[in-house]
Amino acid sequence: MRKLPGLRSLRRKAVVVPICGALVGLLAAAGAGARAGADPSFAPAQAKVNSILKGLEANAGKSGAIASKWPPIQSSACSSPKTIAPGDVVVGYAYASRKNPWQVQNAVGGTWYLENNPAVSKVYTTDGEENPSKQISDIQSLLAKGVNVLVTNPVTTAVSPAVNQACQRGVVVVVYDRFVTPGTPFTASMYANEVQDGYNGGEAIVKALHGKGNVVIIPGIAGSGVTEDRVAGAKMALAKAPGIKVLGLAYSDWDPAKGRRIMEQFLTKYPKIDAIWSDSGVQAVGIIQALQAANRLKDVKMLVGGQLNGYLKACDKLKIPCYGSTISTDVGILAAQMGIDIATGKYKPKANVPGPLVVITENGVKKFVKPQLPDSYWATEVLPNPVLNQIFKVQ
Repeated sequence: MRKLPGLRSLRRKAVVVPICGALVGLLAAAGAGARAGADPSFAPAQAKVNSILKGLEANAGKSGAIASKWPPIQSSACSSPKTIAPGDVVVGYAYASRKNPWQVQNAVGGTWYLENNPAVSKVYTTDGEENPSKQISDIQSLLAKGVNVLVTNPVTTAVSPAVNQACQRGVVVVVYDRFVTPGTPFTASMYANEVQDGYNGGEAIVKALHGKGNVVIIPGIAGSGVTEDRVAGAKMALAKAPGIKVLGLAYSDWDPAKGRRIMEQFLTKYPKIDAIWSDSGVQAVGIIQALQAANRLKDVKMLVGGQLNGYLKACDKLKIPCYGSTISTDVGILAAQMGIDIATGKYKPKANVPGPLVVITENGVKKFVKPQLPDSYWATEVLPNPVLNQIFKVQ
């Protein structure tokens, strides 16, 4: 397979992620130069990133009646960082994990974007493996390497002390996707309105059931701010329909196998389940498998998941009424570019910049499903086809 330009100096390691029978090939990078042999597909990708980012930044701090409570940007050692010349930016990209395909695409896509970015001299990437202690150690290691920009989606709020440590050193700290403990200082944030995200799916269930029926909730990781906000939003929407009964809630850790086991237990315990709310297509794949095995797909009037291709393929093929609302996998790239802009003096953050949500209605499944791509693909507006091929074909 053709190597992507700009990646030849990287240390390569194949990582396989199983999802719905598919294999995701992963190219992980560490400590690479960012200027040599830039990928020609980078320039149009960066132009798209800058266009999206401009729109998101215009809505910084704005929210409606249904909103996550984003932590304010406070005065700190990293709130007014020293300006760095383009070409001298050293980025630490500390992602939460590669344990599901959303995170794989976020990890590899973000690495590709940073190591091809002409403003970046070096990029170091670390995999938190959904382990707060591991990610704390990762961030401390990045600080020892001299990064001047840290971009991270914390595994859980337990990683907050390491985020604070980076800020105290004057590093540009951009947090995205997952939350830190209130009061933790950072330079900028890119958090989606996760309460709205969860509310969207709950509202879709209420409409599909005409306000009456039995629902089970199967979210991601317990204690993750993203998960808990989504669950809060879902409950808010479901509570508006007195005829809706929530039978049970169990966390899947965004794992399809665990999602299937949980759904099997719910199916055994409850003879009538009309709808399922989940906050990702990952566990939704396992949920569908459990429903198929129990011959109860026909009973489901709405299944809420996300924009995972395997989930959308199943919804389309099996004619399941499905809905998806999830933060875009492009958020890591957008947060990274924002960090670079802050470091080079091009942008001064004043409030949270909203992360983009991908919303897929029942009628919109065919628009988003990509039959030619693997089950593990997630919708992206930024990553070019050569990078997607690299992600999904390296074995």
